[in-house]
Amino acid sequence: MRILTQISCSFFLFFAIVILGQAADSLGDPFDGNSLRNPNWEWSNEPKEWDIGKTEDGWLTIAGEHNRNLWGEDLSNRLFQKHSGDFHIETNLIHDYKDVSTVQGIIALSKTAKDANGRTPDWVTLKLWGRGADNGNTAVLQYQARERDNEPGLIGTVPDYGQVKQGALPMYMRMQRKKDTFTTWFKLKEGDK
Repeated sequence: MRILTQISCSFFLFFAIVILGQAADSLGDPFDGNSLRNPNWEWSNEPKEWDIGKTEDGWLTIAGEHNRNLWGEDLSNRLFQKHSGDFHIETNLIHDYKDVSTVQGIIALSKTAKDANGRTPDWVTLKLWGRGADNGNTAVLQYQARERDNEPGLIGTVPDYGQVKQGALPMYMRMQRKKDTFTTWFKLKEGDK
């Protein structure tokens, strides 16, 4: 498993998990089965098309929508649970995009924290960005905060991942928060270190 980097942030945590999320035991419901059994799950910009277990048994499937950006504004489709304090979450996703720009991943979002420009909310995200035809239909892995990817601890585009051609792209992601420090990891296969 590759450790991307660490970033220190000082804000109350409001986090979200996108795609097949496996939350810490305290948050519950790692999508073992075909329903959301934990009533703490909420949607932000609920997508028009999504299912649990219908498209793929045991998986949450979300049909990505256009103009669901997560850079300067948060317009993303997101399934989330509210939480404060330390956490460690994992997700296993398959990002399948064709000729459009979409993102999938993990986000820790604070409704009260201000970014460098004094705006709320602020966030830290590990995301796989499937870039459309304007960018050669390649995908890149990014570790960023709101409109920031060049501050200490942030990577922007992760060099170890490279630029991968479109198709069904598997990815395992983890994010951990200890006090005000966020650490993320990724791997391509279950057995990878």
